[in-house]
Amino acid sequence: AVPPVPGEAFPAAGMAPPAVDASGQPVAPLADQPVAPPPIPGPDALAPAQAESTPAPAPAPAPTPKKKKPKLTMMQSLAVLARSEYLGLICALVLSYGLAIEFTEIMWKAVVKMAMPEKRDYMSFMGQYSTAVGVTTFLMTLVGGRIPKILGWKAGALATPLVIGSLSWVFYAYITFGGVQHSQRALKMAVIVGTVQ
Repeated sequence: AVPPVPGEAFPAAGMAPPAVDASGQPVAPLADQPVAPPPIPGPDALAPAQAESTPAPAPAPAPTPKKKKPKLTMMQSLAVLARSEYLGLICALVLSYGLAIEFTEIMWKAVVKMAMPEKRDYMSFMGQYSTAVGVTTFLMTLVGGRIPKILGWKAGALATPLVIGSLSWVFYAYITFGGVQHSQRALKMAVIVGTVQ
């Protein structure tokens, strides 16, 4: 028989006696003993595991430096134009066109001012001229691209110099030999030819 523990009543009938150890001291049942929950790992404890499981990102490739286009000097540019037949011809075409337009336009505007001394008449004429130039430019944009396809690049490139050359000599002939300062008819013809040109 288990000796009673002082100050503790016997268990009721049908109940198991309390457990005791070898020295006779009562031992609390396992269910009554508080069980400490397992420690929850903190973020510092998880960081090494995550760092080990997550692969390190690959290093970004180094940006390739952009190649700088070499800048040619004036002499080097002229040497390139001299070596390339097509570039030389295009350069001659653009320079000739610009010079012809500048020389002819300066003289033509002087003749127009001579024919229309009133500022109102001059501005009205220049407005009509600008409108005609805009319409002609729009039409030539539609048609001009087909000229090199039909007649070839050479014909398309020679169209502008031929038109300027064929009309400029008539314009300068009226100015030089037509007596535009004394003849209203010659003055009007010079204005018309210069406008068409």
